[in-house]
Amino acid sequence: MLDQSARETVAQYMTALQTEGADMDHEAAKLKDAMHRASYIYGRYWVLSELREHMDDKPSAVSSELWMQEKVSEVQSDARLADNHWTQLANLPDEASLTERLSKFEAAVVGGARVQGVVDELTLIDQNLASYYQGRSEERANRSRIFAAIGSALMQSSRQATIAPSVRTRCSTYGGVTNCTSN
Repeated sequence: MLDQSARETVAQYMTALQTEGADMDHEAAKLKDAMHRASYIYGRYWVLSELREHMDDKPSAVSSELWMQEKVSEVQSDARLADNHWTQLANLPDEASLTERLSKFEAAVVGGARVQGVVDELTLIDQNLASYYQGRSEERANRSRIFAAIGSALMQSSRQATIAPSVRTRCSTYGGVTNCTSN
């Protein structure tokens, strides 16, 4: 649906280019918004698919931190590239062709919106990974406490088992009363 909307906006823009008296600023703004929306959503989708692939291996917290640092580095590089496209667009000579202007414009809008989508999604992913690993850490601590309790109980029963054979107890019952003596 979003892709269809972007295609329709591009078609409207191209028609407006050929129509005398068309409000090109308005048409350019609509085109920019459509391209921005599609690229923003693509940026979010892309990083989520990368996260899904990363999490398939059930990585450690350290591995996920390295993954996040790698994605931040990638998005910083992409942001510089998008800024470069805006600079190139601003510095185009007056005699530059419409195709060249549109190409630079598209690269700048698409790149910037994709970066924005990735950054917004990485922010959420960072928060979710922190909660995920904190939860896993708490689960691990709970398991450790359970294992320690089981180990303690086993050691206690083991001590009882080793002590019990050395203590001999003799019990006798007379008239409903039981008396036990040990050695």
